[in-house]
Amino acid sequence: MALAAPQPTPQRPLPGAFFNTPAPGRPGSSGQMPQPPFRSNAAATLAGYRTGQVASRDAPTQRPATATQDTLAPIERAARTVNEALQSEAQYPALDNYVGQGISNDYDTTFNNAWQPFQRTRSYDIPEQIFEQANMAQVSTHLGLFAELNHAFIVIDSSLYLWDYTHPNPELIGFEDQTNAITAVKLVKPRKGV
Repeated sequence: MALAAPQPTPQRPLPGAFFNTPAPGRPGSSGQMPQPPFRSNAAATLAGYRTGQVASRDAPTQRPATATQDTLAPIERAARTVNEALQSEAQYPALDNYVGQGISNDYDTTFNNAWQPFQRTRSYDIPEQIFEQANMAQVSTHLGLFAELNHAFIVIDSSLYLWDYTHPNPELIGFEDQTNAITAVKLVKPRKGV
């Protein structure tokens, strides 16, 4: 007695011209087809497939072509297919709702005074002449401190202004002879003869 090839899985209708070509199942060590894990009534279904008596609910259903499907333009059919695919995907929740960054461990942090919030000890006002010059800026402004010298600086386009921020009414020192915009200001040691 020769073994007959198992019946192929019944086809399910798909939109478009995608052909279902499932591979035939492999029999187990006992010569029987293994049960798919998603079938509830395995014995009846498996026996029905082997003998060719498939239940009507498992048989592929052929939808009759309606007049609206025949009269739709290809673009309208494509739009309907895309909309149906989007609706079917919308049934599932977004993955980022379930997957998030977790905490790997409860960390103990030690107390350190250096990590405490910044506390202001003193404040110094910016001279009013600086605000007047800054209001006329056209390209860029840059403000900074030379703490070693107790001086502050501001660059407004192609002009540089320095003042001693520890004095209540400081003298403003300016350099306005530069033709191009100043992009950086650094404090360096002077060279001899310069």
